Amino acid sequence: MIFKRALSAALFVIGCILFGTGVLTSSHFAHSRPIRPDLKAGRTYELNYHGKFVYLTRSEEWLLNSCLLGGGAVLIAGVLVERRRSK
Repeated sequence: MIFKRALSAALFVIGCILFGTGVLTSSHFAHSRPIRPDLKAGRTYELNYHGKFVYLTRSEEWLLNSCLLGGGAVLIAGVLVERRRSK
């Protein structure tokens, strides 16, 4: 029971940190990346940040998506472990 509570809390905190990192990273990219695609630099992945379009490289897009999706998944896992523990 204590293990599940600790696991749930750890997953929740890690998920929040990852997701928050993704949000901050997208904001950073929106203000520091070009607004036109640059094929030579590999900036072909479009990021729509509240109507402002900027272009990312493949690795930047992967980093951003990993933080947002991974953080969300870990956060949900923490909530599910807590719900399971409560029953």
